[in-house]
Amino acid sequence: MLTPHALCAATLHSYAQLLQSSEAILSRMAKDMPARPNGSPNGPRIGVFAAPGHQYVASTWATWMAGGVAVPLAVSHPPAELEYVLQDAGVSAVSGVCGCEAKQQDGCQ
Repeated sequence: MLTPHALCAATLHSYAQLLQSSEAILSRMAKDMPARPNGSPNGPRIGVFAAPGHQYVASTWATWMAGGVAVPLAVSHPPAELEYVLQDAGVSAVSGVCGCEAKQQDGCQ
């Protein structure tokens, strides 16, 4: 019998593992979570900066669990494009992994 799993870079992760990762990110995120913008029915916009895979999904879920709006940030984009998206979308915090490549480090100032 097959059970549901998320496939990530040839590594299987169960939904329980994904939920556990999301809860761990949420607990770290909760300390620094910006307040809901005044008059907005939505929570703060949180940039999700991670390569496609387990970390990306876990960070997105954690953002939703915290009541935020996930704004995907492509790790392949140059820093100038990331800066544009951050400002245009009104991102108030970023969740994810930084430092995988020199180009990405430049975008995480």
